[in-house]
Parts: sequence; structure tokens; C-alpha cells
Amino acid sequence: MIVEIGDYAECERKFDQKDLELFADAIQDKYAAHKQSPTSGQSTFYRSDIVYGIFTSASFTSLFRLYFPKAIYMSQDLKFRKPILRDENVKARVEITGWDAAKKNVQFRTVILKQGESGQEEVAVEGNALLKIPYIEVK
Repeated sequence: MIVEIGDYAECERKFDQKDLELFADAIQDKYAAHKQSPTSGQSTFYRSDIVYGIFTSASFTSLFRLYFPKAIYMSQDLKFRKPILRDENVKARVEITGWDAAKKNVQFRTVILKQGESGQEEVAVEGNALLKIPYIEVK
């Protein structure tokens, strides 16, 4: 498989209440604020309908598994820029940014985008991932 720097893949989704409950149960979140309905007037920081940031980043894994099924996920760093709310449409994007031919490591920029108040896409989560993909060549 031959790919190029700048190639990317995207997927869109939303995280609903059932998703939040299942994730809270899976990680044994005893506090489980994410399981409760939001109380009107709560500040954004205390809202209970905010999706777990780390849960949103699982979208990157889904994209990598879809396009590079035998890749080995070596590392990922994340920065959480904006909250993602339950039932909000988001777009996950992974973009090839670098390549180490000797090690067969491919670097990616990883981003979760959401629609901002102005209608423009805003970065909610961003980071970088490193995958070992022995069967591809990057131009």
C-alpha cells in the first residue's frame, strides 16, 4: 500500500446517553456524573452531558483499524481544547504527517472537530499518534 504525507481519513458520529453509560460502566466510574441528565443553569465545567475526552479519542483507533488493520499503535498524545456534549455531531480525522522508513513508523495528526457557536468547525481534541505499519510505503 502506498500513501502520501497529507493523506487523511475521517468519520462522523455522536455520543449518546447509552454510549456514556456503557463507557462509565466499562471504566468503573463510581462518580458517573456523565450518566446524569444535565441540570439547567450548570456551568460548562460542571455539566454532566460532557462526553469523556478519552472516550472521544477512541474514534482514532476506529479509523486506524479500518484503514490499517494490522498496524501497531505505538503512542498517542492528546490535548482537550473544547468540551464535546452528548448528542453533538463530531468529526474525527487522522492525517499522515511523517514517516520513518527504517522503522516503518508513520506519524499522524489526530483531531476531533465540532461545530462552534459561529458555525465554523472548532478543534475539540487534538494530538499526535505514532503507528508501526510494516506493509505501507509513504511518498
